[in-house]
Amino acid sequence: MMKKIFPILCVAALMASCELETSDNGDLDGYWRMQRVDTLATGGSADVMASKRYWAIEHKLMQLRDFSQDFSGYYCRFDHSGDSLRIYDPYANHGHEDSGQEGGGGDIPVTDFASSKLNIYGLSGLSTSFKVESLTGSRMVLTSKTVKIYFKKM
Repeated sequence: MMKKIFPILCVAALMASCELETSDNGDLDGYWRMQRVDTLATGGSADVMASKRYWAIEHKLMQLRDFSQDFSGYYCRFDHSGDSLRIYDPYANHGHEDSGQEGGGGDIPVTDFASSKLNIYGLSGLSTSFKVESLTGSRMVLTSKTVKIYFKKM
């Protein structure tokens, strides 16, 4: 009898000792395709579906990627609480390339917004806050001081 119970107890003890990371992001987690960007100051609207721009959101990390360009995009941190979303600490995604920096390659912190491509993802600085206008399992609308962005979950 003990021979049958011992493996079960070992597995239970192992599982209890592990801390699983879970996300409290709800519907925010997922793979979002940018569909349209409205510029609030001018009232203009741009259909960005052809650009293949995506926000991939999971747990505490976000990837911004434009598949129509030969660029690996960015990784960012974010805070999501209620109807607010703040995106900050962008890093240019260089994967395993050698960046020439001491210690080798990897992602490089973005320190100059003007020379980055972050604006094509609707960001207005190295830290950008959005109001979450709507968020469902399939659609999301975000508004900042400068733009309103419409997304569809893939």
